[in-house]
Amino acid sequence: MVVGILKSKNPLKGIIWKYIADLANENLTDMGKCPDPDFWSNHFPVWGICAPYIRSGLKKGDMVFFLPQKGKGFSGYVCSGVLVVERSIECYKEALLSADFSEKYKVLLEEDMKDHLDDDLRRNKPRTAKIRQRNLILGNREYSYWYGKAGLKMLPLLHKIGLKRCADEIVSRRNQSIHRLDADQTTRLYQEIVASFSQATRSIMQNPIAQETVAQTCSFALHERLKRDLAP
Repeated sequence: MVVGILKSKNPLKGIIWKYIADLANENLTDMGKCPDPDFWSNHFPVWGICAPYIRSGLKKGDMVFFLPQKGKGFSGYVCSGVLVVERSIECYKEALLSADFSEKYKVLLEEDMKDHLDDDLRRNKPRTAKIRQRNLILGNREYSYWYGKAGLKMLPLLHKIGLKRCADEIVSRRNQSIHRLDADQTTRLYQEIVASFSQATRSIMQNPIAQETVAQTCSFALHERLKRDLAP
């Protein structure tokens, strides 16, 4: 299923990114005015405000594994979503003029970006402000997923596939960016997450109520693809 993405001409790498989530929301959306990443407002996922230095190095086929930081009443360290990079837009202002993005998203993007840029300048970080405006990342809608609270717990999964260092850094490091993954590690982690979620969903997809829950928490074509792939 992922052969086309995994054979990208660019060296494939993965990033585990911890973000501040709305822990009361089943989707574990980002706390900003404009959810970042945003898997809901457009016909494709977008990551375009946070992590300017990380975004600046992403190429087609790279993967970002999103992980909400722990908070009161929530300590799961789940993989809430995976964004597979399709392409980037040079400057966020291009998105504001593009018909490919919803009007709601444009308004929120412009407001939230302004807040972040103002904060960068208040903290005397003009270079960060400049870089932040670049490389708005668009995800591949077929291979990017958002699981929210239904995501897999990352620590046992990373230990299972031999990435103990990453698991340790998730717990010990305050930085949002965790140890970067090479091509093989990225591939193994992605395939394990997608395969495990599909297996866990196999039994509940027979239940119409459960199907509705899956439809609300998963993004894009995932719900229909699961029904197709898991059909008897």
